Amino acid sequence: MAEPTGIPLKTFDAFAVRVALVLVLAVLSVVYQQGKWRYQAVEGDVLRNADFSQGGRFWYSPRGGQVAIDRVQHGAVLRRDSAGAVLPYVLQPIRNFAGYEFFRISAEIRLEALRPGAKPSQRAVLAMESFSPRRAKMRYWPHDIARLSGGAGWQTAERILPVPTEAGSMRLVAFMGAAQGAMTIRNITATAMIETAPSRWLGRALMAGWLIAAIICLAPLLRWRMITPARALVLLGGLAIMSGAMAPQPQLEQTLNQARQFSSTALAAVQDTAQTVLRKISPKEAPRPMPPNAAPGPDPDRVAARAEAVASKAATIRKARVRTRGPAAPPGPVFLRAANAEHWGHLAAYFVLSVLAFATYGRRHPLRTILALCLFAAVSEALQSFIITRDAEWVDLIFNGLGIASGGLGALLFLILMNRGPAFSR
Repeated sequence: MAEPTGIPLKTFDAFAVRVALVLVLAVLSVVYQQGKWRYQAVEGDVLRNADFSQGGRFWYSPRGGQVAIDRVQHGAVLRRDSAGAVLPYVLQPIRNFAGYEFFRISAEIRLEALRPGAKPSQRAVLAMESFSPRRAKMRYWPHDIARLSGGAGWQTAERILPVPTEAGSMRLVAFMGAAQGAMTIRNITATAMIETAPSRWLGRALMAGWLIAAIICLAPLLRWRMITPARALVLLGGLAIMSGAMAPQPQLEQTLNQARQFSSTALAAVQDTAQTVLRKISPKEAPRPMPPNAAPGPDPDRVAARAEAVASKAATIRKARVRTRGPAAPPGPVFLRAANAEHWGHLAAYFVLSVLAFATYGRRHPLRTILALCLFAAVSEALQSFIITRDAEWVDLIFNGLGIASGGLGALLFLILMNRGPAFSR
């Protein structure tokens, strides 16, 4: 039987094909998520007096804050100096948002002598905030339109944000959170948008492509004869990181809170057990006799009755203050806390995954291991753009790379010290 002619299939590098497939899907996903062609307007501006032609009507601003309405430029000027104790802001509730899918928010912003602070909120910020029916801040929905710390002249900020279905109220807020400087904002628009049908179908096609790519890339690693305890740990570590990257932010935060509570409960149980063991081991002291002329202590019943009377009086005062307070004022801007802990979590997760991967595959294929880890980090970050409550960020990708570099370097040094250094060959 004659051998088939042409190029044998073995000459094709399967690893290079998988890399190319993942890169193409990643580029298409980023282009898809950033494309403004995905949406079409269904209604005009849903804000009232957006150009400030009627002064500050329909806008809320704090008393004592350095907020001025510029009728010439049709904008608001938010100024803050070292002596300004009140945060300057302007905000307006968004009306008739129920039933819409997205809002396109845009504005022109100019900064003057801005001196930002250390926290992310200490900038010139324009945001759309959502609240539950109980007026609780939905802080994990993506709502930043602009978070600026420098620049000359006018800057245009625009972003399309999803409308949470469970929101009870929404508002647009601009505030000067920096320690010093001025922020002028004008030409504000908020337009209701819907996603087009071709965009929906293209998104589904991309998700199907990612599913096929996952099967192609993982199939060689899931062969029963090739699965070892070390490789199983690598797969489980990658699955855990991907699950955390693809989980909606509220569910992820809830899971982390439960983990913190479990660890705190476990630590408290260990401490109680240790104290109990120490009390049993240590010799018991005999009770000291009371001196014959010692004065008796206070009556426990009288002390308890007095404490109950004080607590009842305090509760009555609090109820009276609530009754005389009147209707609540519009809530002020809610600031985000520094996200350094999340970034360090990215570094720690990829450090552990990198150590496991290099300990398993690094000796035979160090270069491929590095490339596979970098691709995995990029894919896990790019796929977050498909999750409404998650955003793909360059900062997270940088911390992923730092975790891969530090974990890989540590694992390679360990292998070299153990005389099991990598063989830089295919």
